[in-house]
Order: sequence, then structure tokens, then C-alpha cells
Amino acid sequence: MDAIWYYADRFGQQQGPVDADAIRALFQQGELRPASLVWRDGLGAWQPLAQLAAELGIDVPAVPPPLPSAAPSQRVIVAPTSSRSTAVIVLAVVGFGLLVFVGILAAIAIPAYQDYTVRARIAEGLNQASALRVHVIDVFEQEGRCPNNGEDGVEAEESYAGTFVEKIVVGTLEDDDSACAIEVTYRGSVDLDLDDDGPGRVLMYLDEDQDWVYQSNIGRRYLPLSIRDRLDD
Repeated sequence: MDAIWYYADRFGQQQGPVDADAIRALFQQGELRPASLVWRDGLGAWQPLAQLAAELGIDVPAVPPPLPSAAPSQRVIVAPTSSRSTAVIVLAVVGFGLLVFVGILAAIAIPAYQDYTVRARIAEGLNQASALRVHVIDVFEQEGRCPNNGEDGVEAEESYAGTFVEKIVVGTLEDDDSACAIEVTYRGSVDLDLDDDGPGRVLMYLDEDQDWVYQSNIGRRYLPLSIRDRLDD
């Protein structure tokens, strides 16, 4: 099995995994240079590409020695490259990559978690409304009328209040007294994406075919798919 390689690009950022063919192609394109750092499993530390050229099948041109100095009495001492410096560079590259990765995860996970929390709060009222819908249909089919809060087994509006629900109103539509309706109103403490000044609400009513139709000023992404598909905009 071919070795899996990683490399540091021209900006010092870790890239990979790639195979040896990709390393050779990047070198031919000028994206990698003899001094570019590369690593594979089995290497103790990142190494310049030139040191692994034979293994990768890369022809690194020879670098001519420096021209003789005009003043032979002057000498320049060059300190050898420390392996500790290479390790610091590698750690910096890896650390920066991890920091970027964690930032991306946070940017995705935090909004998703916030949306999930709001959906759970919305569900508190919708679960109660589901039971009321069954009762409303039973009364309508048996007696041909809509029940109201405080009668026919329907409790008072505030009796349905909870941590996030302010009240649930059962009755008829204001502009159509033949349409049975249920409206869930949420407390202002629920952080909703509202289309108006609120409070957040979900209205459901029976149409002529005895199917439930929904209206809401709450952001669509917070509502269950079963309601989104039947919103009366």
C-alpha cells in the first residue's frame, strides 16, 4: 500500500492526506519546493522535501556551492539548523490547523444547538395542541359545533400554561365562526425568530375538508415539517 503524505503549503498550513503522485505533481507545478516540509507515517518529524526526493522519485536539481570570497581571511560561521526549530514550526502549523478546525465546528454546532433548543420549546405547546385537536374533531363530528375553553372537557386558556407556553385558546376563528380553531401562544422568554412584534403563536384550524391548516409568525425553521408543509401563508 502506498504511503500517505502530508505537506506544508506556501502559507505554512498543513495539507493532506495525499499520495506520492500528488506530491510529485505539486513539486512540478512549483507549489512545493525542495525546502517544503513533508511527512508520512514512520518519520520522526517533518523533513524538507529534498531529503526525501529519492523515495518520492523527484529529481531535485543540485545547488552549486557559493562562490569563493574575495577576502579569504573573512570567514562566516553558519549555525546548524536545530531539530527543535523544526518541531516548533510543525507544532505551530498543527496548532493553527486545529484552531481553524475547532472554529469551524463551533460556527456550525452552536447555531444548530440553539435551533434545536427553540424547537424543543415550541414542541411543549404543540404536543398539548395535538391532544386537543382529537377532542375538537370528536365534538364537531358528534355535535356539529366547535368546543370552547371551559366546556366540553376543554380547560381554561391558562390551564395549558407551562414553562414556555402562555396559553392555549380553543374556539372558532374571529372571521369564521364555523371553523374550529386552536391557538398556542408562547411566552416572551422564548427566543423566537418572529415575523412581527409577537408574542410567538401557532394557529391551527379546520378547513372545509376537515383538514388542519396552520398559520404562525414563528420562523419556519423552528416548526415541525408536518406544519411547515401546511402553512397558510
